[in-house]
Amino acid sequence: CTFISNFEQTLITEALRNGQDGVICGHIHQPAIRMTDCPQGQGLYANCGDWIERATALVEHQDGRLELIEVEKLLADAGVEIKQLADEQVPLELEALPEEAA
Repeated sequence: CTFISNFEQTLITEALRNGQDGVICGHIHQPAIRMTDCPQGQGLYANCGDWIERATALVEHQDGRLELIEVEKLLADAGVEIKQLADEQVPLELEALPEEAA
């Protein structure tokens, strides 16, 4: 078993143990919607993916269906031109946090 499959099984196990049907998360960057098996049964595992590597999102339709969308494909299908802003990655700029008063 891999770390990711163990992560999914642990989440599903806890969800089922607490009377839930599954989990929705977004920390692991691999987008997915699937039923995952664990010793307690089977539960829904949904992960929205990320905006950096894959530009994916998880949406819920009015009828309760979940769907993974690829944002770049959605925009291209709508005729929206996607422009690359830079050839290289731009580093994050974080403000320094103020030191706590002693």
